[in-house]
Amino acid sequence: MSITRLLLIPAAVAAGVIMSPDAIGQEAGGARLTLPAQRPGAIPALIASDRIQDELRLTEQQKDAVHSLRVRHRDAVRKVIKGVDPTSVASKQAAQSSIQAITAKYNAEVLPLLTLGQKNRLTEIERQILGGHMLLSADVREKLALTNDQKAKLAKIHNQHQADVSEINGWFEKGDVSNYGRILRLREERQVQAAAMEKVLTKAQRAEFDAMAGKPLKI
Repeated sequence: MSITRLLLIPAAVAAGVIMSPDAIGQEAGGARLTLPAQRPGAIPALIASDRIQDELRLTEQQKDAVHSLRVRHRDAVRKVIKGVDPTSVASKQAAQSSIQAITAKYNAEVLPLLTLGQKNRLTEIERQILGGHMLLSADVREKLALTNDQKAKLAKIHNQHQADVSEINGWFEKGDVSNYGRILRLREERQVQAAAMEKVLTKAQRAEFDAMAGKPLKI
């Protein structure tokens, strides 16, 4: 399983937000526009990679602590997924909220284990792996000083992405596509969303956003 897929597992299971999402406003049809406040990926899954641990120069003590958190995060997510009723929308929504909350919890536990320099490099690596998805992070939106109009555009893209992910998962559940086909479609959908989000940025913001990626990392 690729690092990118591991990092985005919560987003692929179902759609939604957790942790006081940014309220942007409403669409013309009355739909509420929001953007997530938390980081868009599962950090325990990301730094489980030996390559990234080496890049961050984790100590043996840090590696042991990270491994423990990774295992607990993985097991907690698996437990939630195992209990999902694929025929129930309410069950899927409840599972999604649980997974988002679990990921936020373990993200918050991982970060204090890192030094400031390690955290900064981790953010650069996240930017390289997630691309435009990093704009789902409130910290990144604040750093780039996005306008309310830009946030509204991001929220609309995010909402459409959620709907598309749900549709793709529905195809799989009905047997219209294989699991491999679903993974390919979800990957393509993530790429489309990431590219669309980056187009919301101004030229100056895009330059600053690109600079956040830092030194390229081969994974």
